[in-house]
Amino acid sequence: MFNPEVNPNQEKKYHWMCSCPECNTEMVYPVEWDEAGPAHWTILLHCANCNWASEDTYVNADVMDFDESLDRQTEVIRADVNMLVQEAQDHETEKFGAEIGSFIAALYNDHILPSDIARQMP
Repeated sequence: MFNPEVNPNQEKKYHWMCSCPECNTEMVYPVEWDEAGPAHWTILLHCANCNWASEDTYVNADVMDFDESLDRQTEVIRADVNMLVQEAQDHETEKFGAEIGSFIAALYNDHILPSDIARQMP
């Protein structure tokens, strides 16, 4: 919906959309957005850090810059998640290798007997 109170010449910088005015973090993301005429968008922003929220109308150029910034941040998060998954897999592989090594050493040194792993008969 077009907001007649919005001055089409009013310029907003997209970094204002990225930074929370309450806690100064860059954890702001769009919750809702609607076209507000041919060159504007009304966007409800929310800060994941402090729960601040605000709805305002922005020019297309700033919205495009904000969208590109969100895309870049998404890629950074995706890369971090992939790195954490790989580290977890490496840790599990290392841990499993150590456990297998301990098991083999225990078998080799006769610390595990057949009765330790045999099924108990009722």
